[in-house]
Amino acid sequence: MGLLRVSLRAHVLDKVAQQPDQEVATIWTYLQAEYGQIALATMFQWRKDTKSFKIAANRHPGLAMDQLENLFRQLKTNAWNVLDNEYAHDLLMAIPLEWEKVCTPLALIGSTITTLTWALTQTIIKRHWNALQAQRVHHNPQHANKLSTIQRKGPPPSFQGQAVPYQGSKPQQG
Repeated sequence: MGLLRVSLRAHVLDKVAQQPDQEVATIWTYLQAEYGQIALATMFQWRKDTKSFKIAANRHPGLAMDQLENLFRQLKTNAWNVLDNEYAHDLLMAIPLEWEKVCTPLALIGSTITTLTWALTQTIIKRHWNALQAQRVHHNPQHANKLSTIQRKGPPPSFQGQAVPYQGSKPQQG
């Protein structure tokens, strides 16, 4: 209990001192119930983060979508109810502008608001990324680069001596 008392602030220590049972486990349970709540301001900041979240156009969107999903999971864990189609809207708002003309119409093609889901939106974005990568491969054919930029002096080397087959050693006459 001594180390716990040293690490507590004075106003918290006064509340702990008023507890009848001074066992560490009981005090810890009391402190967790008293101070273990996520502040509303923190949850509001998480929600703002979901609204302002952006996916980079030059990186695979999987990691960014996982980060956004983690923010939503934190909100849901702390009793902030967000509908699945709101998750999907926020995900659509996070995609790069140049992807919107392809991804947004595909995601909003359903006739009702309930057809827009997180899973559907994720699938559309990943497929678009894969299509962009496939286009990039076809537009950039592989080619060999120079290994050295050192300028040579004189004509290119001739390897004629290596092209003649080896005759073996000849006996000397003498």
